[in-house]
Formats: sequence, C-alpha cells, structure tokens
Amino acid sequence: MLCNLLPIIPAEYCGDEDGNVSKKPKFPVHMLPMKDTTVMAVFNDGQLYKKDKVEYPFWTGPLENSLPNGSIPLRMISIDSEERLLGVGFDNNLYRKVSNDIESTWELIPNTDNIIYVIYQLENTFENDKIIAVDSQGRLNENIYNQLGSEPFKLVANDNETFPVLKVWFDKNGFMLGIGTNFKMYRKATTDWRNSEFDTVTGSNPSLINDAIYGKDGKMYGLVLIPKLGKIPHTHWVGGARDLSNYVTKIAQTEVQALRRSKR
Repeated sequence: MLCNLLPIIPAEYCGDEDGNVSKKPKFPVHMLPMKDTTVMAVFNDGQLYKKDKVEYPFWTGPLENSLPNGSIPLRMISIDSEERLLGVGFDNNLYRKVSNDIESTWELIPNTDNIIYVIYQLENTFENDKIIAVDSQGRLNENIYNQLGSEPFKLVANDNETFPVLKVWFDKNGFMLGIGTNFKMYRKATTDWRNSEFDTVTGSNPSLINDAIYGKDGKMYGLVLIPKLGKIPHTHWVGGARDLSNYVTKIAQTEVQALRRSKR
C-alpha cells in the first residue's frame, strides 16, 4: 500500500528484482473542503488538485506551485481564517501560502518541524485561533496560530502514548475523530478532546480509510481504501486484509459506527 500512497518511497522497496518501478495510479490521499463547493486534494504524487464538487468524478491538476520549494511533496493541507492554505510537507515542516491565491508560492513557518498533520481551530477571536498538530510519533500537539514561528508546538497530554493517530478532525457535534495506524476511524469519548481518550472499546468504523471530510450536504465522505481492479472481494478488505499493496482510494459516502452513539 505504501508504494501507492506515498510519493517518495525508494525503488528498493517498491521495485521488481531489477529495481524497476511500475507506474502507479494517481488518486487523492487527503481532501479539504473549501468555503464554496470546491474540494482541494493532495494526491499520492504530493501535488495539489481540485474539483468543483465532491461528487464530481474528475480532478483538475496538478496546480501551479503545488510543491513547497518546488520539490517537497505535500502530506496534507488545511486553511486558515484568512483563506490561506497551510501545508505539511514530507520534510515534516509546516508551510503557508503567501496569499489566499491557491496557486501562490509557499513559505516555511519556522519552529514547526516534526509534524505530519494539522487542523486549524477557530476560536472566539483570531488572536485565540489554534493549530492542532499530529507529530511524527502520532501524538497530539497544539499552538496558538499567531505564535507559529516564534513558539514551538506543545504536547497535549492524554492518550498520546498509547494510541498514536495519523490524522484528526472534528465531527458536527464537536467530537474529535482520528484515523489510527490501522487506517480505521475512532472518536474521542467526550467533546473535551484534551482530557479524553479515543474510544477503542466501542470500536471503529468497519472500513479502511485514508481520509474523510464533511460535504456541504452534511454527509461524511471518506477516501476508502479499495483494491485495484476489484480483485479482492469486499468482505475480504473490510475484514482486515493484510496485503494492501494493490490498494487505491475511492471517494465514498461513509457511515461511522462511532457517530451513532448517544452523546456523553
């Protein structure tokens, strides 16, 4: 699976006996809904793409100035309150577009290293807006957005050490959702995400996913991991197939088992 999902895996891991690497399919690995109906995405080549609606089948891209420094593949993107894109590169640093033009150039934000994912959290005033970050160990960190560059991220102490995550975001009821290292989605036990743990007792959603967003229709859409050419039956991959080397992602409306519980 990593050979398809990541843009910079060395040939010795993904090549044949002669070191030749076959051309991999292009597909989104991360999505970001914009204020209108547009959806931005980072593809498995580390570049930016977009389409007018999440239901549309075709993407436009790669966009100009997709890569920070012209060469660093992106892991993911977010957006701040001024509608400037934020991006985490495969160098584990946070970058920001110099303007709200999605094709403007990137600038490095100092003191933001060792992270793999961020979300922008609106507060009551811009001065209090925060950035929540997942570091390379899967732990949650946060910082005040206005202090980025001068102050490093601060570790949030809860279940960070026992349940590492790849990505996090919030549902419509204020619960934090997270994708674990098993590519399944979990939810925090309460809306106080700083002081609660991910609920692994109730369990995760049944599908393997790489990302998920809420559409303008209020439905959740996931980048569900599916086998190429449909060679592996549905019951196999949902049941936890181990060999994921032939998997790609497909946008599908996803139901999350954890969301059907009553609020605590």
